[in-house]
Amino acid sequence: ISKQNTTAINVSQTYPNPASGLTYFDVTMKQNATVSLSIFSNIGQQVYTVSENLSTGKHTAAVDASTFAPGLYFYTITSGNSVASGKMVVAGK
Repeated sequence: ISKQNTTAINVSQTYPNPASGLTYFDVTMKQNATVSLSIFSNIGQQVYTVSENLSTGKHTAAVDASTFAPGLYFYTITSGNSVASGKMVVAGK
């Protein structure tokens, strides 16, 4: 994971990775804030986005990767000025 100015959030690598069904993101909030998760295909097409208000503490977000075509994806999680990004692989069914 590439992290930049992650004073408000900490994010784990997705698991399982590679994924063929549900994949999970652990997000630890240091303060209450709105968090946005965006997932992009390897050609830059946004394939998933969600935004939620999260309280202080650890949260687990689940994404159903079975709806994505097999391949490499990139994700970005943002909260205010905090950004975390990384890669995930979706395996064939």
